[in-house]
Amino acid sequence: MKNSKFNKREIFKRAWQIIREDGSKKAEAFRIAWDEAKNPQGLAAKAKAFKEIQREIEHLNTQADALKNGIIAYMDGKSEVKTGDYTIRYQTITRNILDTKRLQAENKEIYNAYLKANESTRFTVTV
Repeated sequence: MKNSKFNKREIFKRAWQIIREDGSKKAEAFRIAWDEAKNPQGLAAKAKAFKEIQREIEHLNTQADALKNGIIAYMDGKSEVKTGDYTIRYQTITRNILDTKRLQAENKEIYNAYLKANESTRFTVTV
């Protein structure tokens, strides 16, 4: 058992060394998040900051949607427009999907036979 703990510890040390040497934004974000996670003090402040960033993202998404709608209007029904270094495409994509509600209503046995459970995690912060 001591040997496996030693190996995990060495692996962890090496991971930190790589992160420190990496210097990328992801590595820096991981380092900051790890340092903050080790200190549970100020968790409310972290939750507040998280919610503020989420609001900023929503605001930026609203701005991006407005720009996108303006570009689409400018395209005036064309599926492709070239401007400067950019090629802008606005195309209809057709995708065939299974009507699961209808299948469940009309043939529940087949629906249940092919039903597959899917697990995920969800992180929320509410006030």
